[in-house]
Amino acid sequence: NFVYDVKAPSGNSTANGYPSVRGISVRTTSGTQTVYYNSVYIAYYSTNSGNESTCLYLENSTADLRNNIFENNTDATTGTRANVLYFKGASDLANLSSNTNNNCYYNGIANAKYALAHDEANSADYLDLSAYQSVSPGDANSIEENPPFKSTSSPYDLHIDVTQTSGISNGGVPISGYTTDFDGDIRNATNPDIGADEYDTGGPLCGTYTVDNTSATGGTNFNNFTDAFTALNDRGISCAVIFNVAAGQIFS
Repeated sequence: NFVYDVKAPSGNSTANGYPSVRGISVRTTSGTQTVYYNSVYIAYYSTNSGNESTCLYLENSTADLRNNIFENNTDATTGTRANVLYFKGASDLANLSSNTNNNCYYNGIANAKYALAHDEANSADYLDLSAYQSVSPGDANSIEENPPFKSTSSPYDLHIDVTQTSGISNGGVPISGYTTDFDGDIRNATNPDIGADEYDTGGPLCGTYTVDNTSATGGTNFNNFTDAFTALNDRGISCAVIFNVAAGQIFS
């Protein structure tokens, strides 16, 4: 999922007892909740001194977090806090699945107001990834990086800018049953990208390519028209491009 443009600048979280803005909210005691392959971007200017925001909110829940991008870029100068992760209950952090891993977190400023992770019941703040990793049951291979989204203002576009070098590229871990991304693009079976967008970091297209569904996408071949169009959109061109379409291809 792409989650963006979620805001409540005047929300009073202190009065409500939980953050006014929650990109993803998990509030259940039933089983382990899986949170996989999401890209969450929260950003706005808080206008209430009691305002709180977070990309992920957990309350009395057990969760398995893998291959997600969570960025909170909210200006909480007037506000209480703007966190990436918010653990409400006393055991929510400790109850994270040990499989939790390969996430990208970004909070921009490492202080108590903008802590990467906030543990409400235990009155604890973990300012950056290193501090958070010291208490997380997982996250050994997670990264702390400002994700290179294509656009973080309206119109928002949480696809990744493929011209930028990023640890998001091939930084995920395969998850059984999750073979395509937000757009339906095929996930790398060995080293998928972190977040909702699977992308190709190759340079601009130039020259002659084939569209042939009898071969996998790679090199100068595209398995289908969708892969070809995605490459054109993401990578652009540096010279004339020709697509030789094999017999029997279907466009729909």
